[in-house]
Amino acid sequence: MTRQELINKKLAEPIQLGEKVAFEYKAYESSKPTDKRGIVKVIDENVLLVSIENHKELIALPIDKVKARVSILWETGYNPFDKEQYSLRSSNYDLDSILNEFNDEKYRGDSMRREFFSEYFEYGCPSLNWNPYVFDKDGNKIYYQRGYVWNLKDKQSLINSIYNGLEIGRIVLRKRGYEWVDQQLKSGNKEVAWRDIVDGKQRLSTLIDFQNNVFKDSNGNYYEDMSNSAKHKFGNGMNLLYLTLEEDATDKQTLNCFVKSNFSGVLMNTNHLNQMSEILNTKL
Repeated sequence: MTRQELINKKLAEPIQLGEKVAFEYKAYESSKPTDKRGIVKVIDENVLLVSIENHKELIALPIDKVKARVSILWETGYNPFDKEQYSLRSSNYDLDSILNEFNDEKYRGDSMRREFFSEYFEYGCPSLNWNPYVFDKDGNKIYYQRGYVWNLKDKQSLINSIYNGLEIGRIVLRKRGYEWVDQQLKSGNKEVAWRDIVDGKQRLSTLIDFQNNVFKDSNGNYYEDMSNSAKHKFGNGMNLLYLTLEEDATDKQTLNCFVKSNFSGVLMNTNHLNQMSEILNTKL
């Protein structure tokens, strides 16, 4: 059956609860009608009770005033994408912008951020959780990241890629909202940060360590040995893709993103990935 045949078949069926529909809407009797979309909340014979998209109000809408059944037109057809896959948001930042955000905190602790956010919470929390977790159905924490496993050769290879103007992969961060952070802190959970590192832990920690002269590059030089012009070129590189899971991402979507991410450098241990996949499918 073709996509159009599937659409025609569904359009011949009655409107369902939860379906999205399009219609003309007048805020006032004298106002000009505008096209709106809404979700069907109640069906009462020939009248629908519809929640207007991006509004709290409900309106009564005669069924014959429905201009289009948006859900059917949008969802019907072949879709090879995983339903649990979350659309990652991409941001264009150079290396300096990314590293400056987390660099100080890793080496100086979270005292400055704690002081800054003291007006919002009893105490603050760091920008980044390097050992993130999700909660299973029973409320237990499942830590899904691995430790720091790159050796010196792996780290130097990443730095060489930057020297050569090559892409160095991506990092994926999960954003945490004020309400979630506040709730967790007040419940006694101390392992809270504004963002969780879902993918790119080895990459990001390597870059921060190099800028803090923890190891030498393959030429035997520390970052501090570089000329100012070389440091400028290093920091201005758009080599690292910066992706985020927004605040509305669920634990299941987050773990799904982690499991299906493509890792470079030292490959993720297969047993660990299988374990996380099992948790994803049975415990979340």
